[in-house]
Amino acid sequence: MKALGISVEKEEETVLDDNEKPVILKSGPNKGKPKTKTNTRIVKELAMADLKAEGLQLNRYRIFFEEKGFPISRMEIQAIPRDGGTWMAKSRGIDRNLYMIGIKRMENKAVVEFYKNLSDQVNKSFRTGYIRLCDNWESWERRRCDGYCEVMEACKAMSKKKGENWGII
Repeated sequence: MKALGISVEKEEETVLDDNEKPVILKSGPNKGKPKTKTNTRIVKELAMADLKAEGLQLNRYRIFFEEKGFPISRMEIQAIPRDGGTWMAKSRGIDRNLYMIGIKRMENKAVVEFYKNLSDQVNKSFRTGYIRLCDNWESWERRRCDGYCEVMEACKAMSKKKGENWGII
């Protein structure tokens, strides 16, 4: 959804009876509260697509190929939604089983600088035994630490040693 710039906006509204009065629930955990219904709106804005990591990686490959004499005219990602074709995917705006997503050409200088900075940070961490903590973008708003990061335990230990609690989940 992020790569396609899709977001889902939900709006809750109170259900009214014929007299324009709220319908009150008579049983269940919400007994006595007004009945509500949720309206879902799918917003597709290509300008909001989050392709920063993919763009950096594909542009780095492009630079490698062009340095070896192979010109690259366009870059695309073939995206296969994990639950494509299901009702759940369609309810979230994913209406196809396959997407070809174009990647914009970035300036060589910006791409090379990004990867040089990253390489410098990794080399520094090997020398010092400590690396800065990932920012929100790198850690997928801290979700990456929980099930995808191979060095989470080391990160926690470094964080604790430095008196920080960011890495302590």
